[in-house]
Amino acid sequence: LVPFAAVMSLPAERGRAVGTVVSGIMVGALLGRTISGMIGTAYGWRAVYGAEAAFMIPVWIGAATLLPPGVPTTNLTYGRLLASLWPLARNHRPIRESMMIQALLWACFNAFWVNLASLLANGPWHLNSAWAGSFGIIGAAGALAASVGGRATDKLGPRNIIGVSIGVVTLAYMLLAGAESSLALLIIGVIVLDIGVQSGLVSNQTRAFAVDPTAQGRINSLYMTATFFGGAVGVTISGWLMTRYGWMGVVVFGVALGLLASTLHWLGARRRS
Repeated sequence: LVPFAAVMSLPAERGRAVGTVVSGIMVGALLGRTISGMIGTAYGWRAVYGAEAAFMIPVWIGAATLLPPGVPTTNLTYGRLLASLWPLARNHRPIRESMMIQALLWACFNAFWVNLASLLANGPWHLNSAWAGSFGIIGAAGALAASVGGRATDKLGPRNIIGVSIGVVTLAYMLLAGAESSLALLIIGVIVLDIGVQSGLVSNQTRAFAVDPTAQGRINSLYMTATFFGGAVGVTISGWLMTRYGWMGVVVFGVALGLLASTLHWLGARRRS
């Protein structure tokens, strides 16, 4: 859906279009945490997957009836399209930089959300999964920043917004350092983290899409593969840190990822100049 929106948009409006779609995706993902938390608490985890399957029926109907027909941008076979992914990343530095930075930001995002339930259950509050899911509502407010970030990307340029996003994510983890003793810092940290991650997601994606208008789907494949690989690594490492060192281990991990992303962004700016 994201490259589809990018293809249908004028270059000057691509950031806004991508931001609008990403806002919808992330608000749905975060509110899904809230709904699943309530369903899981009341009826068990199996009911969550049954409800998800039921929700896919109207999604299928909507996609079939509302989306406009797409226009192919290449006549390459599927095998050749797959083979072209590596040269596409190798030959275009903006794609590589966007992939690496967003992988780090998504690792930050997942490191928080995957350990939130444990923090709430085992910290001083002893709250259940429904409470953990309710934080999705708070996060959804921050996720709306993706739309705002898309518009800012069109006006100020993606590199500037990427730099701001990295700083916001790092700041969020500094605020979350106090989450074990303050629900206020936890709530503020959630909002700030989601603002930074979603703005970075849009600006990095817009920057990558600008490389080749005829390869939006392939660029999205590279970008999202790197993003979710980073998320998987973030989940794995942060889960181990949470078990061994507690919440502060997760916080230090998040700050370190933010600093690494900032370094990559700075080095990219030096190469460009």
